[in-house]
Amino acid sequence: MSDTSSSGGGLTITPKMVIIAVLAVLAVVFVFQNTDSAKLKVIFFTITMPRWIAFVILLVIGAIIGYVGRGVRAKRAAG
Repeated sequence: MSDTSSSGGGLTITPKMVIIAVLAVLAVVFVFQNTDSAKLKVIFFTITMPRWIAFVILLVIGAIIGYVGRGVRAKRAAG
């Protein structure tokens, strides 16, 4: 007797996959719209780089600060 309720091994698209795909498309559009060079002055240095790289660096720095801050807050609440 065969089971007709099986999915057949096909790909199931989840909401998480849709969100990731949309974010990936937005990231590509963002990169292509921000290819101009930008001068960044940091203390004594002037750095010239594509604007999108500067945004990505700031995003990574913000993510690190958020991750560390979350750990500090969790330790403070536990102890």
